[in-house]
Amino acid sequence: MTYVAIETAQCHCTHGGTMRMEHSQDWVTIDRTPILVKGDLDHRPVVGCSAGAEPVGVVRCRTIATVDDKPSHSEFLTIDGKGVVLSSANGATDYSSVNLSPWSMASPGQDWVEIVEG
Repeated sequence: MTYVAIETAQCHCTHGGTMRMEHSQDWVTIDRTPILVKGDLDHRPVVGCSAGAEPVGVVRCRTIATVDDKPSHSEFLTIDGKGVVLSSANGATDYSSVNLSPWSMASPGQDWVEIVEG
């Protein structure tokens, strides 16, 4: 099942860090919490990454570096022309300044508005 993500969604890097969500629109909500749309995941900060010590040239996950468009955004349901964020959202963080590390959505923040595309 794929759900629509809201501002209380939980995303994590592979090291357990959590991304802080922030909405860009507030006129469409689920249970009074804004729905996230394309662009809302871009460059979100990562807090609590436990990737270990930071030797020279290696840094922990600090921000979302990339968002994979197709699994992360609806092509069918849009708000002001921007696809809503889906529970299948994923991408990579800026881990180590050289290699990227995967992140994914652990919870969309709600589990009763589902979207079926296709």
